[in-house]
Amino acid sequence: MKQELRRWVEWLPKVGQIVSAQLLVQLINAVTGFLIVRSLAKSEYAWFTIINTVAAIFANLGDSGLAAGLLASGGRVWQDRVRFSSLVATALRLRMVIGAIAAIGAVPWAFWMLAKNNAPVGLSVLLIAASLAGVLPAAEVVILSIVPRLRSEVHVQQLSDLLVAILRLALSAAAVWLFPVTLPLVIVVALTQWAQLLFIRSHVARVVDYKVASSLEFRAELLQMVRSLWFPTFFNCFQSLTGTFLLSIFGSTDAIAGLGALTRFGVAFSVGVAVVHHLVAPAFARSQSPRALGGLVVRGGLLLAACCGGLTGIAWLFPDALLWVIGSGYSGLHRELLLLFAYHSMASVLMFTWSLNSSRGWVGLSWLSPMLTLMGQIVLLKFLNVSTLEGTLWFMICSQFPPLLVHIFITWRGVRAWPSSLHPA
Repeated sequence: MKQELRRWVEWLPKVGQIVSAQLLVQLINAVTGFLIVRSLAKSEYAWFTIINTVAAIFANLGDSGLAAGLLASGGRVWQDRVRFSSLVATALRLRMVIGAIAAIGAVPWAFWMLAKNNAPVGLSVLLIAASLAGVLPAAEVVILSIVPRLRSEVHVQQLSDLLVAILRLALSAAAVWLFPVTLPLVIVVALTQWAQLLFIRSHVARVVDYKVASSLEFRAELLQMVRSLWFPTFFNCFQSLTGTFLLSIFGSTDAIAGLGALTRFGVAFSVGVAVVHHLVAPAFARSQSPRALGGLVVRGGLLLAACCGGLTGIAWLFPDALLWVIGSGYSGLHRELLLLFAYHSMASVLMFTWSLNSSRGWVGLSWLSPMLTLMGQIVLLKFLNVSTLEGTLWFMICSQFPPLLVHIFITWRGVRAWPSSLHPA
């Protein structure tokens, strides 16, 4: 009991540092997001929502478990400069290949989504090109950011996020003042991602030698993780598009704009997610004690539950105040607002369990998630009206249950089976 209390005491200053920095970052991001929502026409904002969602597909398909593999393998060798440098170099080279394949597959999907919502062909070309220009640096940032995470250098990522948030707010404000349309804002996103890459590269160069050759040993480890995760990643990429996709087919442009506007409140959940991302998952990857693994699950879970419960309570008590922020065009979305917060709460818990499992390489049962989710969604389509925003949000919430149960089971089995669970299961 005393040991667990001591761990809580050791955690609290780090949690406070992460939360305080993320509150500032997410406040700035929220101001940026709400500024964009209030400045764009609904059709323009629908296109902005679509291209940002597709950009997330580019990023996730370009990863396909590579960052998870780097975190899992890096947990063993992060203190050995030469081997760790070789691991990072191997991951960067693989990322380029996987990213190119992902872009080829995602571009047609982006064109279809934009065309379905009446975006001009010329504008669609420019939006996709600008999005790809931002995905390239973002892909490298994901890999390089693992380095300070493993070294518990929380301040590095916090400073990076803060600088990018301030830069994006300034550029976005200028863009909507001069040209309140979608394309300049997508270009702003790309520029800020390049700025973040320059910052992260300069820091990582102090601890990683970029000239070290890649390793066949690490290549095999990383590809094993990619083979285990490419199908769940591929499936989850398009799951992130579920709401926009369903409303594009069965709903209206207004409904898509409403979903995009409400999703802006998702930044509030980033505070809890940041604690998991910067503190819990790296500690879980490095841990060599079954008692410590269990303690991390409990402490991380309690902190995340408190965050999600508090935010959902705010949405329930003060819906009018929150909806006022995104503009009068969305003032009637009271039920949808609460559903959106419930969805993000479940998504945060799912991300928590997934982060823990992938940080240890516990990915062997991940293929169950898409199979069970797809079967559940076929049933849901028979009972839910997905032509409305409310029905689509219920669809998104219910779709979280199968993968959440799978990953909770994987976490329980992995902790219980330690140390044999050091290997992918």
